[in-house]
Amino acid sequence: MKTSLLSAGACMFSGILPAKASNSTVPSSTVNHSGSVKDDLLAQYRIAKDYFYRKQYDKSISLFKQLIADNPGTLFLYDGLARVYGARQSMLQVVELYRNGLQQNTGNPYFMHRYGMALRSLCLGNPAAARQFAIQNEISNLYEYAAGQVLAANALNPKSIFQLDLKDFPRLLERFNDNPRNSEIMLSLPDEVLSQINNVSSSVSDKWVAMRDSHKPVVFLEMDGNSSRGGNNNRGGNRHRNLYNEKEREERERSKRKHEKNISYHYMRQSFKQKNTMQVERFGMQILANDKSDTNVVGSMRKYFRRNKNYDRIIALNRYFYAANQNVYSGLALAASLVKYNKNTPSLNEAKRMLDSAEPYLSALTPVARASWYLSHAKIRQRAKNIQEARYILLAGLRQTNGCYGVAYTLMEHYVMMFDKKDATKAIAVQKALCNKEIQAINDPIWIHVEQYRRFANENQLSVTEQIKALTALAKLQKTFRDNGYNATMMEIKSLKIS
Repeated sequence: MKTSLLSAGACMFSGILPAKASNSTVPSSTVNHSGSVKDDLLAQYRIAKDYFYRKQYDKSISLFKQLIADNPGTLFLYDGLARVYGARQSMLQVVELYRNGLQQNTGNPYFMHRYGMALRSLCLGNPAAARQFAIQNEISNLYEYAAGQVLAANALNPKSIFQLDLKDFPRLLERFNDNPRNSEIMLSLPDEVLSQINNVSSSVSDKWVAMRDSHKPVVFLEMDGNSSRGGNNNRGGNRHRNLYNEKEREERERSKRKHEKNISYHYMRQSFKQKNTMQVERFGMQILANDKSDTNVVGSMRKYFRRNKNYDRIIALNRYFYAANQNVYSGLALAASLVKYNKNTPSLNEAKRMLDSAEPYLSALTPVARASWYLSHAKIRQRAKNIQEARYILLAGLRQTNGCYGVAYTLMEHYVMMFDKKDATKAIAVQKALCNKEIQAINDPIWIHVEQYRRFANENQLSVTEQIKALTALAKLQKTFRDNGYNATMMEIKSLKIS
């Protein structure tokens, strides 16, 4: 399922979350003192979206219905469920959804607008269902009734988006009636309604021309009844030559997916620069919906979320990636993020279960993955105040690395950070040794691994980034324990950054 966020079916719903929750769309029961939607509601909303992206529509519908029952005035929940119905081409269910929402929120212009737009889509997209709905509800002209809902919404709360949508009504009606296939199902709007639409939408005429009227009209080809964009050439149309074998069809589909993926990559990178987190998530999930094993996208998104401290999104992304791939590596990534960013007991228990399930495969994992397993286990013990046990786990991990490479350093740095104030001198001495400074041997089990790492560092020139990382950890310890060498360390870090 492609995500525009995913525009299939429910064409008028494009946002992931509203930029700002107003009283008309979010009830007070879902808003905290700062005016933002509660984190638990957003978390459940993202889970429902994840089901949608994975095409688990039944689960998505069930969760959205539950959320709507608990939060009947939260508009973006209805929009999310409408997307799922739209993906299933259940346009009548979209109409019923917004009608029920309007009944729950009588007089709310936003629900009124959504209801009117859903009715319009039903009239244009499924005339048979529209006729059935009109008969059941004793509505003589459903298209007029849809326009009336949007007119009423605009009367209650004039908005340019309402007015732009109103201005579309006559144009879409004309296109529908001009289609030869609809010759027996003509739509109509009374002159008085057309006059009202013209009056209320006159202020957005220029904007409408720029946004809507610039598109070329749809024309229908008599040879096959397929639609395409008008114009002298047909480069923008949907006409393709017939494909006669499975290989050609697969090749075209592969090329199409690659093109769509490149477009999503482009916009995701653009969103990185703009620091637009919602768009990063949107385009990243579009790519993952079609290629669940794209580790480059997942890595880029994790890096962006870490930099912008969107830790809940890191967990959600890792959870989605694990659910999609169900392998040891994605499970370890989820466990590590739960331990690092979500310190409550249920999360730690979940992480421990995932680590236990990965243990039989430790010997076959890469050094980085093995180090991640030992580090996450140690952090869980540390959270439980079992410092000695956490150190034993880290030492066991170090024995697997022979004191080499960055994974060994990561385990040793975490070991050093567990020293308390009474061992401040030892902690600073060990970290100085990891910075490759001359230090006498320390009486601690970690020292043998420090010596191995120092030999490795001398034989293999450490990068500036690795040197800065070690010095930054040293400065942190010196600041914590109020060591006199803090200023000198900071000057050394500054000098390396300049170089």
